[in-house]
Amino acid sequence: MTLFGRRGLQGLAAGLLLVLPGCERPGAGPGGHSHERGKLKITDAGGHHGLLTAHLAPSGNELDVFFETSGEDPKPVAIAAEPFAAQARAGEGEWKELRFEPAPADERPKDEKPGTCSHFIAKAPWIQPSDTLHVVAKVKMEGVEETVEWKKFEVARFAHEAGGK
Repeated sequence: MTLFGRRGLQGLAAGLLLVLPGCERPGAGPGGHSHERGKLKITDAGGHHGLLTAHLAPSGNELDVFFETSGEDPKPVAIAAEPFAAQARAGEGEWKELRFEPAPADERPKDEKPGTCSHFIAKAPWIQPSDTLHVVAKVKMEGVEETVEWKKFEVARFAHEAGGK
């Protein structure tokens, strides 16, 4: 059984189209579900935004998630510094499990309160620059479990190299 139960991600994805709130940011995609800023793919995460980027490095590839407010002047949103589960697949391939862990303190805003985090990292050594990913995570935002989904995440387009942000 997958992280999302017997109905699987296909039923989940169809249901998300009906329940995800729109985004107030200009330039948002249809329904406000997905847009981008630089090397970040942005999607709704409850009342906030979830930003996804890839970190490609010889020591191992990773996916980074950041949470921020959805207003005109976005600010980091720190949630409980607890790992969260996700699933990802390249193209129509098999779903792979991911575990997002809090980023090291030196990679997070200095004013984050102890026990909270706005930047999470998952090891994903299997991703390739040529991949287009579909990533779905379950994240507790302000006490409510939210499903956060990034579709058509083009690894090469949204990747930063080792040492870059």
